[in-house]
Amino acid sequence: MTTTRSDQPTPMAAGSLIDAVHHAVRRRILAGAVTPGSLVTELAVATEFGVARVTAKAAVERLVQDGLLRRTAHKSARVPVVDANDVFDAYFSRRLLEGSAIQQLAEEGRVPEQTRIALKRFDAAAEHSEWGQVAESESAFHRSLVDALGIFRLSKIFGSYMDEIQLYQTQIDYQTEDLVAETRQEYGATIAAIEARNSAQAARIIDAHLYKRCTRIVEQVRDNTNPAPTATLIWPSQWRREET
Repeated sequence: MTTTRSDQPTPMAAGSLIDAVHHAVRRRILAGAVTPGSLVTELAVATEFGVARVTAKAAVERLVQDGLLRRTAHKSARVPVVDANDVFDAYFSRRLLEGSAIQQLAEEGRVPEQTRIALKRFDAAAEHSEWGQVAESESAFHRSLVDALGIFRLSKIFGSYMDEIQLYQTQIDYQTEDLVAETRQEYGATIAAIEARNSAQAARIIDAHLYKRCTRIVEQVRDNTNPAPTATLIWPSQWRREET
């Protein structure tokens, strides 16, 4: 694992050591500080953060469950390398959860306050081309829509998909000014459809948004790994909702 060089272990925040280690390593992985394919061993984590092996093991296992690390039998955990099939699986699963949440919110005409806050932060970050903050506010926008239902297990599952997708985005050249402008328009349209209690329209907007993002990442992955890609993995008829 990529580590900081110092004579002393990295100090831990107050609270659960497992939570603290998990959070610290998670942040590094999502920021791209731990390169794709890198080993993340329990010994390295324990040494860097000055914790017991059992604490490091628990933190690593959480990251495996989050999809931010991957291990095979009797092997050390590694940071996954972006793969087109994994991207599709994560986005399609996310789409099912998020679309249902948005439809329910639209039936109530309820736009969560955290969604509006995330959009304001998105606008501020985009104005100053702060791409890391743009990505964080994008994640917050989508998470807030699902979290507003108040279902703990649903939020936990959805958060895992979001982390996995953010990891894939970190590994490719994802953000552009055109993409950010398009995203802003789609977020505004989503909020407007929810406020209008048009659940079908709100779901269709998010479907189209996620479909475009998914295909964009898939094509960039293929460009990087296969100069002559075969047929596309994603078919619109499998993805988008029927008009109602």
